[in-house]
Amino acid sequence: FRKKDSKRYEKQIKYKEMKPPSIVIVLVLLWSLPIMAAEEDVPQTAFCNESIQITSDSVQSTNPAIYRENIVWIKEYQQVMLFNKNLNRTTPVIDAYRVGEQPTIFEEKIVWIEFAEDAQVMMCDLRKNGHGGGCLENDAKTQVTSDLSLKLRPKIMKKTIVWQQFDGNDFEIMLCDFRKNGHAGGCLMNDTKEQLTNNSLEDKNVDITEEYLVWQTKKESNDEDITLYDRNTNKSETFEEPGNQQDPVIKQQKKDYQIVYWTNEMGNDDIMERTKKGKRKLMTSEYDEWMPAISK
Repeated sequence: FRKKDSKRYEKQIKYKEMKPPSIVIVLVLLWSLPIMAAEEDVPQTAFCNESIQITSDSVQSTNPAIYRENIVWIKEYQQVMLFNKNLNRTTPVIDAYRVGEQPTIFEEKIVWIEFAEDAQVMMCDLRKNGHGGGCLENDAKTQVTSDLSLKLRPKIMKKTIVWQQFDGNDFEIMLCDFRKNGHAGGCLMNDTKEQLTNNSLEDKNVDITEEYLVWQTKKESNDEDITLYDRNTNKSETFEEPGNQQDPVIKQQKKDYQIVYWTNEMGNDDIMERTKKGKRKLMTSEYDEWMPAISK
């Protein structure tokens, strides 16, 4: 991906102002990646064993996310779609008259932002297909939020949904927990949600594991750093680095964690990894690399 829109302020959401060249979703099946020594860069060679185009050249397909055999994306800037690799079948999650954005999936649950008069976090469960809360096109979906604030970039992990929400001044990190449904902190529409950050800084692009959250914090100097939040201790730590660190993703490895993000601290945009043992460069070249993803 190239960062044509990386500097666009996320509050200024525009739909269908212009149609870029057609974008298709391609499923890439990978060889196992080699284990690299800490001082080595990951070689930029083709690991692809097989690629399968799963969308049509004639429609716009954006924002893909994957969990095991299921892939979700946005069709024509608004319709959430689902492809099951085992069944080789594509189905719509919402009808074409709704406006969905930024879908994500974990296990059987799909979460996205839906825009009508306002922006709401929505969810469906594949195990409920054909009933209320299911992921078939005509199933009534589960509304998680109800306030009028702008919400973006949801993520889900087991019993928790996180997202960024505009508080009138900047974005803050919000959370809800299915285990608290019907009470403060729950994920039912009328439950009061938990606000993790409350400051004058821009907190956005959150990702989550069972024990950790990670997000991007824009400081008053306009530099951007990575913040790690430990859900067991309720404490956060911001890793202050040269340049800008953006779009972190995290994977939990027992009591350790692996954060992958992109940074311009070395001049170009490079992919970096951080664990409890420190950080290392994963990929760098004369070209720019950004927008990393990591398997959960």
